[in-house]
Amino acid sequence: MKKHSQATNVVIKFEQVKQHITIYYTDNGIGIAKNTSFNNGLSNTGNRIKTIHGAITFDTQTDKGLKIQITFPVA
Repeated sequence: MKKHSQATNVVIKFEQVKQHITIYYTDNGIGIAKNTSFNNGLSNTGNRIKTIHGAITFDTQTDKGLKIQITFPVA
């Protein structure tokens, strides 16, 4: 977080609703551009999440910082 986003504050929230777990990540760093190409690290993460029938969403609409939501079913 500190290395890539230059964030000084990070919030991670875990939530289970019925048979799904959602992880919310928010930071106050530099954010991510809409046209960012995902290199090996994020591509591999996305592929792993898809393998377990989950989804990852990047909120690029924030003025500053980054918001990510990861959802996957309970095994």
